[in-house]
Amino acid sequence: MVNRKLHGVVVLYNPGVEVIDAIESYRQCLGHLYIIDNSERRNEQVFSRLSLLPQSTYIGEYENKGVALALNIGAREAIKNGAQWLLTMDQDSTFRAAELEKFLDAFEALRSRHDEIGILSPSHNDKGVKGLEVRPVVMTSGNILNLHAFTCVSGFEEKLFIDAVDYDFCLRLKNSKFTVFQINDVMLDHKLGTTKEISFIGFRRSISVHSPLRRYYMTRNALYYWRKHFWKHPIFVVSEIMKFSKNFIEIMLFSENRRADFGYMIRGIIDYYRGNFGQFKN
Repeated sequence: MVNRKLHGVVVLYNPGVEVIDAIESYRQCLGHLYIIDNSERRNEQVFSRLSLLPQSTYIGEYENKGVALALNIGAREAIKNGAQWLLTMDQDSTFRAAELEKFLDAFEALRSRHDEIGILSPSHNDKGVKGLEVRPVVMTSGNILNLHAFTCVSGFEEKLFIDAVDYDFCLRLKNSKFTVFQINDVMLDHKLGTTKEISFIGFRRSISVHSPLRRYYMTRNALYYWRKHFWKHPIFVVSEIMKFSKNFIEIMLFSENRRADFGYMIRGIIDYYRGNFGQFKN
């Protein structure tokens, strides 16, 4: 069932044709979909398929201007066209039909709390928790965003470019008295990135694998939101610093690119203190 007040935005970067199936898993419930392509070069095979999708607008930037700007473009287009809510999606995220139906049912039941809700999020990990949960932060993909709340906090922080864009946005929503809800009964199919199995003193576990450039953004932007939000959200920020410290130790012990990782993390620290934000400049 189409909700004319619920629009959607999906951010693309060098997508393959499989993105069409991902989009089709949720497109039909939306009043309109904004497809923001951050690829430097348009994939004509993908574009020819995207151009056939009804109730959608393709916006090609032909330059990677970052996730935050792309989300802001989609949100502002939705507001201009009369939407009140916005589904925010990554190119590799999909909804199974039953999960989407549950999500939309929960949205319909909760949407009367318009002045309170900042975000309604599905669960990204099945941890056995059920029901509605108030969260400090959630990842961007799969969220239904209140566009009134978006306007109140002036949108996503574009200078972050990528990484921590979602955390900073959620914390600003909370500062403005909006609530971030997670519906644990609804699962989003979302690729969380590459992991690597390691063994250390008899224990096996998985660690995340990221490029050195991604480590740069993660480090620089973490410093930004830690400092910005520490005084209003000290427990959350301290927990994030502890996670980051643990991850740093894992990088130094187990990363195959530890020298490059370390170098880019140092560059992230330097650029943070110099006030160099936006896209990485070599």
